[in-house]
Amino acid sequence: MLHRVTFTTNGIIMAYTIKSHLGAFMGRNKHKLVDVADATGLNRSTITKIYNDKITRIDADALSRLCLLYKCQPGDLLYFDNDGSIELPDAEQAKKARIEAVQQQKKNQQKSN
Repeated sequence: MLHRVTFTTNGIIMAYTIKSHLGAFMGRNKHKLVDVADATGLNRSTITKIYNDKITRIDADALSRLCLLYKCQPGDLLYFDNDGSIELPDAEQAKKARIEAVQQQKKNQQKSN
């Protein structure tokens, strides 16, 4: 798990975990951890943590090296995983909630003036 975050944005509860597809890329290319370490110059323990979804952050350089190796974009390697415990809003719901929150803030400011 790269990171599990739960927060409220304008009244919307969001929870997600960032995970990696590194195992899938390694499997398709028949790479072992040591092969990825040799090809990227990354520490084997860093690759192991990404592979097992056990890190809390990822260095941009490490992500770049993995993307160069597998000729992919960061979004191909990392993804949001909603564990289902909290329903995530779709983009339209989130946008509507943000607009309503801004409108409410403006009303509150006008009342206080």
